Amino acid sequence: MKSLVPRRPLATFSIVACDLTNGDLGVAVARELQAILQRTGHYSGSVTDVYDEATRAALEVLCGIENLEERWRNDDQIDGVVLRFLREKFGGDNNV
Repeated sequence: MKSLVPRRPLATFSIVACDLTNGDLGVAVARELQAILQRTGHYSGSVTDVYDEATRAALEVLCGIENLEERWRNDDQIDGVVLRFLREKFGGDNNV
């Protein structure tokens, strides 16, 4: 029986976790997440480029709403699948 779900190339699932507190990449992704969280109404703070407690709390809520709680990381990293999903659904900088 043929699947109704389109198959994606394996490469689209190869994104790994990103450390949001380390280096230029972490700062850029933290900035991107804060902007996404502002647009979705989950974060009312300033875009500070810092993955702080307010950003973490807002991201955890959004992950729960989007049924991504199984991929939630309670540390300073974001799961690659979560990052890709948020970028595709809410817009973001895919070059980061």
